[in-house]
Amino acid sequence: MKAKFPEDFLWGAASSAFQIEGGWDEDGKGMTVADFNSFKRSDRQADSKVASDFYHHWKEDIALMKELGLKTYRFSLSWARIIPDGDGEVNRKGIDFYHQVIDELIANDIIPFVTLYHFDLPYALVEKYNGWEDRRCAYAFERYAKVCFEAFGDRVKWWLVHNEQNLMIRVDERMNITEKDNWKADKIRAQMDYHMFLAHALAVNACHEMVPGGKIAPAVSSTCTYPLTNKPEDVWAAKMNDWFKTNYCLDMHYYGEYPGYYMRYLKERDIVPKTEAGDEELLKSAKMDFIALNYYRTLC
Repeated sequence: MKAKFPEDFLWGAASSAFQIEGGWDEDGKGMTVADFNSFKRSDRQADSKVASDFYHHWKEDIALMKELGLKTYRFSLSWARIIPDGDGEVNRKGIDFYHQVIDELIANDIIPFVTLYHFDLPYALVEKYNGWEDRRCAYAFERYAKVCFEAFGDRVKWWLVHNEQNLMIRVDERMNITEKDNWKADKIRAQMDYHMFLAHALAVNACHEMVPGGKIAPAVSSTCTYPLTNKPEDVWAAKMNDWFKTNYCLDMHYYGEYPGYYMRYLKERDIVPKTEAGDEELLKSAKMDFIALNYYRTLC
């Protein structure tokens, strides 16, 4: 007997704003960390200035999605297109652009599935706060999320908060970590990671308050690691790779606290993040509705 996908299974495709939109500084959009880093690359590599030019070709691109038979389309919003400096004035032209995209998807019977943040922090927040290292960045994200829920929540019911926080936090370029001392860099990294967890919790709770029937979750990078041999040290190394790269993140999202082995690691490295009263209650109150996995490959 052949296995059959359920009728409500959502066949779709996914993208991120900085990888497809282009129009990187049009209609009031601010520069992002992704823009800044793409401009440093060789002229033989693509940058975010034009990309796939979705910003100017969204209508015909969505027609192609319809022709392909997509049932859903997951795409990210650019925080800097909606709030150019990250925590200041809302850019009406940015809101209007995403209104058009969402309406066109729905007109073509494609369910919009929105990611709030995919590697593209507004660069102004780097200049103001060093980005996620400062707690104020988490509250700026909460405000941005609420702007999105208010604008699009009547039509968008499926939401992702951060795309691959557990991967992003380990790539210095994506976090704009420039510290050369390894211990100092890891201390900054741990604090940024924690503030992103706070931002996630704030967004989850805001979605449940503001979007009737809304579902929201993290999207983690899940890379399953296998032992290269049956030697105990290889078996242990494989487990550690998954625990430290993926599982600690899921534990924080689900339980609202770091697992014991991860907290021990933070303490032994002397890189435990700064917290404030009420954080534990907040983290435990945010209940994700599902888990999204970006699954690319296995490792040995």
